[in-house]
Amino acid sequence: MAKKKLDENSLDGAAGGYVFSAGEWAGVKDKPYEVIDDRDGSVLGRYSTKKEAIQMAKRKFQSQKEIGSWEELYSLRQG
Repeated sequence: MAKKKLDENSLDGAAGGYVFSAGEWAGVKDKPYEVIDDRDGSVLGRYSTKKEAIQMAKRKFQSQKEIGSWEELYSLRQG
């Protein structure tokens, strides 16, 4: 099975990470927004609002680009 890679437009934030809305699957109902590490797709933190996640991504020297789907996140985690 071939590994999928994110397209160039999705890699704009390659120097940092991503913001992802995990919704009800976040594991913490009151913190559905996650800051995602672009290297391995791991969760760097969970936040209550998109604005808070973006602010924390900046503080963690991560990109503030949003991952638009579970498929993109899965692809990132597969390397």
